[in-house]
Amino acid sequence: MRRFRRDVSAGRPEAKDEVAATAEETTIAWTLGHVVVHFTAGNEEQAALAAELARGVEYHGRSRYEVPWESITTIAALRQRIAESRRMCLASLGMWPDEPHLDLTNEAWPGGPVVDAKARFALGLAHAQGHLAQVEEIIRQAQAARA
Repeated sequence: MRRFRRDVSAGRPEAKDEVAATAEETTIAWTLGHVVVHFTAGNEEQAALAAELARGVEYHGRSRYEVPWESITTIAALRQRIAESRRMCLASLGMWPDEPHLDLTNEAWPGGPVVDAKARFALGLAHAQGHLAQVEEIIRQAQAARA
């Protein structure tokens, strides 16, 4: 899981984003918007790949788009992004045939588990849940700074 930097000078965890858009972004602190666009993009990607597997489409690579985190600057924008992602992920389930191809599997990531469509969809949910503590910590820090 990617980590956010709180205060490097105090020896706290540093950010490390191996797939950041630019070299400068590999170690920046993650804003709440950054975390939200990251986990929603991951959830959407897994939902899309799960729908393809369920329909009998062999895995052909990643299917990911991440909204620019810099565009998420308000609580309203955060709520909109989460609602949009939820709608998209739920809609992807409507693409599943009545008899999904659950025999079709692939490696979730190099060296990772072999998954079928149901497990692929669940990976997106698990990834999002894995970021909840990070979201809570960012909110805690914001509230503490405001106090």
